[in-house]
Amino acid sequence: MKYILFLCLSCSLLLTSCSDKGTQEKEKTKEEVTEEVKLLLEKGQYNNAGSLTRDSRGETENTSEIEYYNRLSDYIRLRELYDQKRYPTLIENYIDSPIKDKLLQKDIIEMLKYSFEVLINKERHVLATELYNSLDKESKSGLGDLNDKLQEIALSVKELEKNKQKQVREASSKSKIDQYLQYMKEGNYSKISLDSASNLTNFGKNFYHLSIAYDYFYNDSSINYIQGQDSLPEISLNAITEPLPEVQPYIDQLRVEINNKKQPSKNFGVKIGMTKDEVLNSSWGKPDSINTTTSAYGSSEQWVYGNGNYLYFENEVLVTIQN
Repeated sequence: MKYILFLCLSCSLLLTSCSDKGTQEKEKTKEEVTEEVKLLLEKGQYNNAGSLTRDSRGETENTSEIEYYNRLSDYIRLRELYDQKRYPTLIENYIDSPIKDKLLQKDIIEMLKYSFEVLINKERHVLATELYNSLDKESKSGLGDLNDKLQEIALSVKELEKNKQKQVREASSKSKIDQYLQYMKEGNYSKISLDSASNLTNFGKNFYHLSIAYDYFYNDSSINYIQGQDSLPEISLNAITEPLPEVQPYIDQLRVEINNKKQPSKNFGVKIGMTKDEVLNSSWGKPDSINTTTSAYGSSEQWVYGNGNYLYFENEVLVTIQN
């Protein structure tokens, strides 16, 4: 009988002990669970941390605590990605499921800051900027001056790219300049003008107008060079507002040749109603020959010039221009 009583007492004590143990386990707060999870993560025990979180979630019926443990699971995943150095994926996961709980936020912000720093240091600033822009306003504020840093880098990169493009253009321009100078020496002006017509850079404009001026001067004998008036070659030269050092000698040389070719100033051109004297003092000057016709209505003259140009006078007044 004594043995039976002893056995019952032992079983009772054992049940009480088990009951107390279960009560103690259920009394763990989410703060305590979180600390245990962090300790496990420090040791790299992600599976154990996940199991503890799932068990804690299953032991509570409190809706807010269940939601917290769901976010704690997300935190564990972020920490695993962080330790694996998968920083872009970490940020993307956070963007998809932001975690704002005070127990976790400090660690998460530190992970985010470091992840962005790694991307920036690896010159992946474009990706970093895209990810940063996808964050919510509250998360951005927690990252301090990261936005200023990204903008500063973007400006710096833009300036570097601009300088790089400039160097490429300059190298390309130098090659073209050498080619155009060779064409100038060969007198191949039309090739320069055709090639540079659509080039809106300063060097393109330089050689376009220069080649046109030289082409006029050496290949168009119909141009008049009158003192006090700009000829067609000079008008083209005047269009070169910012002469390149390589172009300036050609400009100076052509201006000298143009000035040597200019005639004393006369009234330029002719128009209906001019007298003979006015025509003689114009750029047309004296004709090669004159054909005179006399009739009952008066006299008329045909002044013949080269290249099929004719002037007709009636009663000493110019009435027709044919060219």
